[in-house]
Amino acid sequence: MFNGKIMLKNMKAIEGSYRQLDWSDESQSIIPIEYDGELTPEVCNAAVQALQKHINAQPQESSYGKLRWSTPDVINGVDVEQRGIIVTHVTRITD
Repeated sequence: MFNGKIMLKNMKAIEGSYRQLDWSDESQSIIPIEYDGELTPEVCNAAVQALQKHINAQPQESSYGKLRWSTPDVINGVDVEQRGIIVTHVTRITD
């Protein structure tokens, strides 16, 4: 609809965002948006919806019998200045 691209292969980790919690490891990344025009709220919303559709289409991973497993990425919003979508990655850990 807007003729832009979400550059999943160019995802970059956000420095200082890695956290080790009791039962999980979390980090954030930024996924670049390639779009010639201004990132208006409508364009940002369309990009977030497209990425969410992609995330929802990924097969779910079972935790059964695993010590570590990933959960689906969580979209935190769009950074208009850096022209990218911020996502959080979570890896669950058993004891």
